Amino acid sequence: MIKILPFKAEHGENIAKQNEAMGINIVGVTLESMIRAYLSPGSAALTLLVDNIPIAASGIINLAWNRGEAWLLTGPQFYSYRKTAYKYIKQLLPVLAKQKGFVRVQSVVTDECYSKIAKRLGFEYEGLLKAYAPMGRNAFMYARIFNE
Repeated sequence: MIKILPFKAEHGENIAKQNEAMGINIVGVTLESMIRAYLSPGSAALTLLVDNIPIAASGIINLAWNRGEAWLLTGPQFYSYRKTAYKYIKQLLPVLAKQKGFVRVQSVVTDECYSKIAKRLGFEYEGLLKAYAPMGRNAFMYARIFNE
């Protein structure tokens, strides 16, 4: 059974444990700092659960001045449910943006896979950010405007 619930710290911890068990690690960022940002005041996030197991979580971190940063955290089972997840994210991202008053939502990505996801979700490419990401990696800025 599929459920969408408000994101909680334990959802992120559960996804991280699933990833660790598969040898997938987040590089350059601690789980604690990610969760703190995901749950920061004015931010909004949801979790996709399948049979009560968190498969993915996504949301918008509040950057102030009606700006936010979109994020996506996936577990190893995500790809089995990616069409369902994309459908919900595409449907609910504008709802979260409107609820929290975000006009601009940006997304910083570091690889082609996430660039494709950003484009599928209606984000437009804005440019290269040199040495912006953890560990000095280059990143790509995408953004979507929600008041037009």
